[in-house]
Parts: sequence; C-alpha cells; structure tokens
Amino acid sequence: MDTVLARIRAADDPGTIVRALAPQDLLWAWRAADDEQRLDILGAAGREQIVLLADMACWKTDAPEIADLEDLLRPLVASGAEGASLALDLLEPELRTLLFKAHARVHVVDSRDDEPPAAEGSELISCADGYYHIEFPDPDLVSETVRGLIAALLLRPFDEYHRELDCVRHDFASELEETARRFREGRLADLGYATRQEGLTLLSPRDPDEVRRMVEAGVAAPRLPADIPMPVLYGRSYAGHAFLDRVLASFETSSDPAVAARAGTLGGELAAMTSRFLTGVGCDLGDPTAVARDVRHARDTLALGLEAVSRGDAAAAVRTLATVVAGLVLQAGLGVLAPMQRRARAVLADRGLRADGVPGDALDGPHAVVVRGLAAQLPVRWPGLDDGRDLAATLVEPLPDELEAFSSLAQVGFADRLLAEAERVSAFVFGALGARAPLPAGATASSAVLTALAGASFGREPRCVPVSAKEASLFAARAVEEAEESFAASAMAVLAPSAGVAPAGPLLVSEEGDPTRRLLLRLVLLGRARLGAGDPSLALLLTP
Repeated sequence: MDTVLARIRAADDPGTIVRALAPQDLLWAWRAADDEQRLDILGAAGREQIVLLADMACWKTDAPEIADLEDLLRPLVASGAEGASLALDLLEPELRTLLFKAHARVHVVDSRDDEPPAAEGSELISCADGYYHIEFPDPDLVSETVRGLIAALLLRPFDEYHRELDCVRHDFASELEETARRFREGRLADLGYATRQEGLTLLSPRDPDEVRRMVEAGVAAPRLPADIPMPVLYGRSYAGHAFLDRVLASFETSSDPAVAARAGTLGGELAAMTSRFLTGVGCDLGDPTAVARDVRHARDTLALGLEAVSRGDAAAAVRTLATVVAGLVLQAGLGVLAPMQRRARAVLADRGLRADGVPGDALDGPHAVVVRGLAAQLPVRWPGLDDGRDLAATLVEPLPDELEAFSSLAQVGFADRLLAEAERVSAFVFGALGARAPLPAGATASSAVLTALAGASFGREPRCVPVSAKEASLFAARAVEEAEESFAASAMAVLAPSAGVAPAGPLLVSEEGDPTRRLLLRLVLLGRARLGAGDPSLALLLTP
C-alpha cells in the first residue's frame, strides 16, 4: 500500500488515483497512511467510497464502532470548518445520528426563557434558534471530532440542523443500528461480501467426485457477481501457486471459445468468492496482514480442490473453472480434508491422550501438530513437516503463524501418513505396552515407549512400568552413546512383537509403509531425542 500512497502524493490530481481504487484497496491505503495522507484520501475520494470505507473500517460485529467512526473522520474535521462540513455530508444519516447520540442529549424548551433540564456538571450548547439545546453529560469524554461536527451542523440552516437534532432526540439507537446494518450488508454484498452465516455456507465441504460429475455433465452452477474489481492485495496474494497460476493463465491464451468467454468474468468471480471466504472465517477486513493470510488460504484451498477434481490434469482444471463456479471447487478442496478432519477430532476426543487435561497432550510433536492442524475449523499444515526433510526425530514445534493451508494432494498424503500413526497411539501405548491412562502431566507416547525399553534393558517385560531414577540414568547413558541406527534396530526388535508387526524393516520413517511400524519407529527416535536433551525425566516415566 506504500506504493499507492506514493502515487497519491506525487500526482497532480490525487483524486484520479483515489477514485480509481477498489474499496478494499482504499481501506488498506487509508490504514497505512498518516493523518496528512488520510486527509488527502478523504478529500479526494467519492462519497460512495467513503461510505464503503466506513462499512469496512468501523464495524466489528453487527453494530458500528463509534470510536472507529470518529477516528475515520478526525483528519477531515481537524482541517477546519469546511472539512467538518464535508465529513457531515460523507456520513450515512444513521451513523451520523448514532455518533451524536453516543455523546449528546437534545432538549427542546417551550419558551426561549425556559432553562433546559441539563444535569449538574454537564456542558450545554444553546442553538441560535433559542429553543434547541445540546447537552454533553460527560464533557471530558467528548472528542474534538464530535465538537467539530456539532459546530459544523449548527452552521447549517435551522430546518436542516433541527431535523438532525430531532433524530438524536427521538430515534432509538437499536433501530438506527438495525437500519445501518441492513444498508451496510447490501453494499458489501455488491462487493461479494456476505453475512457471516452466508459466508459460512462457502466453508461447507463438498465431495470432489460430485463436482467432477457436474463438470463432465456440463452442469453450470449459478455464478457469483462477475463485475467486481479484483483488489490489488487479493491479486498479489493469489499469485504464487504454480498449478493454479498455470490454469488461470490458460484463460487468457486459450483458443476455446467457452474458455475465452469465461476469462472476462473469472477474475470478478474469484474476487467475490474470496470476499465471501473472508466473511466466513471472520477476517478483520481492516487488517491487510490478516486479509493477505486468509486470501492465501482461499487460494490454496481452491488449488487443492482444483487438483482433486481434475486429478492434477491442467486441461481438465481449465475445463472445471470454465464450467462450474469457483466456490464449488473451493468446497471440493475442503471436501478432500473433511474425512481427515473427522478422524483427527476423534483422536483428540480420546481421554487417554489427555496427559495434562489438554486434548491430545500425550501426542508427541509431529503427531500433535498434524492432528490439531487437521482438527481446526479450517484444517492447516506445518510446512516444516516435510517428508523430504523428515523431522521424525526432532522436538521442534511451529509457531501459529508458521501454519499454512493445504494446497496439494501430496501435502494431504503426507499428513494422512502421520494421522494414521496418531490413530494407533492409544491402542499401542495403553494396550500393547500397558501404560496407565491418562499419562502423567508432561509425558507423551514416546515417554511410554522409552520406559518400556528401559525396563526391557534390565531384563523385564517390555511394558510401560515406571523405572527408578538410577535405572533411568543408566539407560539414558547407554542409549545416547549408541548409534541412532543401532538403537532404533534393537528397539524395534524388542517392541515390534508387542504391536503385532515384523521386527525387521526400514529404519527411516519416510521409507516405512506400515503405519504401526512407522509409529513405533517415530516414537523410538523422538524418545531418544528427548534423552539427548540431558534430563532422563523428560523422556522416561519414573517411580515416585
């Protein structure tokens, strides 16, 4: 948005640039601007743009935020009487009345000689007609913006200001808010935004096979508005996914008449779909960082659905977007993840895995990251869990802002491998190893596995029975000294029979196909990494 601001400052006619901005781009430019730049933007924008700016910047729920409304108008009002008068004209009538009602009461007396019933300690402004009086019950809370707007209002002819003051006096705030909300929803709907409930319908999963059958049958779904401009931030955030970029580029170069005809409407439809997605996830439309993040999530989910419906064939993907509405394809992406989401939530519901009362707390890092990411309202992944790098033996976990949407079937496949392991944790730990559920606070599945190994190293059955501190220290010293491959091989030979799998097999997690053997191997390596941290109590269950 800094580039937009620089163009506005350098332009001989800033209004030309400002008035050409999509409403969302105007909002983000305004957010990034200082007071001087905001004054230029507000002065140059058209009234419809300012109304939409207020729609997006000054609402957090179903009611306007009066403080945000004052902040929006502050640069104009502070510029002087002319700016304050312009601010009055830019406000929607309901918002203007709500703004005044938040700070003032209006009294009308029968005679100019009568005293208005103002409370002690309040501030009173007598209007020029002598009958109308404005009371500020708490003068210290009245901003200079509100005072400037009142002053500008009272410079208007009597029949104009008295209509406004009568509204402040008689109109109910709840009715004003309801009217303002309905008008706002209508304006935002024209930009592709929807109510939260309507936005949530876009987040309903759909079977990719169903969408594929619609494409094959040539059944065109009702389309979203296509005459909506694609905001700059949307366009920038949409770029960067190789498969989707290639498919979208095909619409500009295709010789197929149906595809070429669709090219003129697809951008607007994607913008409308993305705005509806943002509404559904509850994105703060005034935060460019949040918007860019959620636009990327919509892009990646669309790309995932497109790959699933087209089976990865670019030509079939073009036909898909040329036939059905893009929102159906996005829902197909969610449909790919929906079965895994249900499975992940079932794992988290397992009471045995609540080591510290937190769902899934007994899962080790890689399993916990995948299961919790898949169980979220919108499933997410951690790029750090990449099969090529194989973080099976690390204790690293991601920060929230490191999680991303699924964007390919390969990513889904890798997450499915880890989920299949996590689904076997409870049966192995509390069944085959006989650990007591739930595990103690701070313990994980790898703690149970290492404890069973420690007991076996002292001639006992490979069962999860807590060991003494002395045994733990001796076992840890031997385990850390032993080569990882040798440690893993001997551990699998001891534990695999309890799980009913072959003792011998690959010692790289990424090469193992059986999910139970893969689980054991991963837990062994994770447990050894915990031992390497230097404190055996971090990796083993100790007797009191």
